[in-house]
Amino acid sequence: MAQDTFHGRLFEREAEQARLLETFERQIEYDAKRELILITGRSGTGKTALASTIQRTSKIRGGSYIKGKFDQFRRAEPYAPFKAAFTAFATSVVAQGPKIISRIKESLRENVDPMDATVLVNIVPALSPLLDTPETEIRYTSVFGADEAKRQERITAAFCNFTGSICSPERPLVILIDDLQWADSHSLRLLRALVTTDTIDGLVLVGTCRNNEVKYGDELAISLRQLEDDMNLKVNEFYLKNLDAKKVKRMISAIYINLNPSSLEALADFVFKTTNGNVFFALELLKYLEEEGCLCKDNDGIDPTWAYNETR
Repeated sequence: MAQDTFHGRLFEREAEQARLLETFERQIEYDAKRELILITGRSGTGKTALASTIQRTSKIRGGSYIKGKFDQFRRAEPYAPFKAAFTAFATSVVAQGPKIISRIKESLRENVDPMDATVLVNIVPALSPLLDTPETEIRYTSVFGADEAKRQERITAAFCNFTGSICSPERPLVILIDDLQWADSHSLRLLRALVTTDTIDGLVLVGTCRNNEVKYGDELAISLRQLEDDMNLKVNEFYLKNLDAKKVKRMISAIYINLNPSSLEALADFVFKTTNGNVFFALELLKYLEEEGCLCKDNDGIDPTWAYNETR
């Protein structure tokens, strides 16, 4: 189907993309004034698609782009998105071969002590080959006693030391954490620590959240206020609204390049009125219209034309 390849693509967000790239360049400088990039909007507005536009830029600059997401039904599992992100990092490094592995290992040996390494591998087993530390179950009570606060402080410090060892302005690291509205308290504490630790250079932290699902008293809202009010850190918000009628029309014309003008007008009007300009739902509706034969090819050539039959 014509629109299948367009899921995950960014539509009509040129201004936001330009601003995001500017923020990326600013954040990877030495001694940059740190910011948390927060992309907000309702489900289906393209938050993750916007965040992913800096992936290519990060790689061009010699860096890495890793991501994880919170799950509404796994909120009891702390650090889940960071575990996914750093697992992806470890897998990527190992795949790049001995030279890259050796460079990363050397930096980690200098900055991550054995206890931190054990703590990290206990949470992210994939880091074991980079830290030369076997996966073992830590009996935290034998190390910290019953002090849960000290345990969390050690875990947070270990992640910060590790992160500071693997990124720099020359090799920036972008961490995307999706669906912050479902974040657990331990992960939010780690997020705050990563974005406020002065010794970490070259880190760009990006979060997405459905702002309509966050209330004033929720842990995420409290954490964001702490960052701004108590830690004097800028939360750089990118709010994505649904597309207006003109942008929906341009999106459809980009997908169905040879759709005749009268069909384009009718289709764009129907899609906008049905989905209110939500990109995800618009693409799903276009897929449905193709399946039902309302939107079909006039020919099967290399450059096919399309027709929309609104009466079917």
